[in-house]
Amino acid sequence: MKTKILLNILFAFFITSCLAQNNRIENALTACTYEAFSDNGIAFKNKISSYQNLLIKEKIITDPSGKSYLQLLQKFADGKGLNKVPSKFFIAQLQTIESPNSDKVRECQKITKNESEQYNNSTFKAFEKVISNQYSPNSLVVALLKLLIEEDLELDFYKIRILVLTSKIYME
Repeated sequence: MKTKILLNILFAFFITSCLAQNNRIENALTACTYEAFSDNGIAFKNKISSYQNLLIKEKIITDPSGKSYLQLLQKFADGKGLNKVPSKFFIAQLQTIESPNSDKVRECQKITKNESEQYNNSTFKAFEKVISNQYSPNSLVVALLKLLIEEDLELDFYKIRILVLTSKIYME
């Protein structure tokens, strides 16, 4: 009987932990973006994946994990981010696909933010505060390193923003 109760408690804890990760506002906001594309973001997701593969092939990141993205940010913070410049820039790659319906993105994100009490959004709020300040791209990298952890960088929401940010730094 005790074993059964313990297993039920462990199962409930496991489900709650999984839901907490999936119930982050960043996932909902990213879904808003994907849904605003006429193909539901398939081409956009493919661009993200192919660009990550390019960065892996060119040995800029080791894999698409949050740990690799954290290491990439650290390289920029240490002044070594420009030692290897990718053959293509993420921003340029995005220009080759259809743009999302910006009104649809804005409306969906507005609704999501208004319902933010149902999401885990503490990191997102801190992230918004950091990016609202007028940082140079290099200063932003340092600020993000203080805020984001490996788990955060597993989310497409942050990966996309890191890819855009590093592209801007590379292009400077």
